[in-house]
Amino acid sequence: MDQHTLTEIYDRHCRELLVYIRGFVKSPEQAEDLLHDVFVRLIQYSQDHDIDSSRVRALLYRISHNLCVDFLRQNSRSRTTSLDQVTAPDTSPSVESNIDRDELFRNIGELVSTRDHLSRSVFYMRTELEMTYAEIALNLGISERTAKRKMRAILHFLSGELEKTGFSGFNAIFLSLL
Repeated sequence: MDQHTLTEIYDRHCRELLVYIRGFVKSPEQAEDLLHDVFVRLIQYSQDHDIDSSRVRALLYRISHNLCVDFLRQNSRSRTTSLDQVTAPDTSPSVESNIDRDELFRNIGELVSTRDHLSRSVFYMRTELEMTYAEIALNLGISERTAKRKMRAILHFLSGELEKTGFSGFNAIFLSLL
């Protein structure tokens, strides 16, 4: 793989991969380190294999996923909380509503972090990267049906858990994510 091709691949995919990796790790610095490792692995892989340009995105997601899983295994005390750092548009000037929204995002991030790696991946790819189920399936090497099933299961889980903690009325929002 030549430098020009690598630069094009990096420019095209680095932002979305960084968001994806941040879904697994808290630290922006750690996410950037893992992103760097993804491209190091891509270079190493390209030395032994021909890379089909139509499948490079899927390969990058596979490498990213594997590195994140390895990282989480090594640092089992870390938890994913990218959603607690998302700032939704402020539709109300009320301080109380901002506090409620922040608490909701924090709760969602904590709840999502308790799910398996594949479910978290599907959730973050659908909600943060706004990928279709076909794209998710291709990138994770699963069927589209499995991606939909994982998303449905995590949304059902979130809905139930949020109702237990006093947040209700989010079923319509979750259904829109399906």
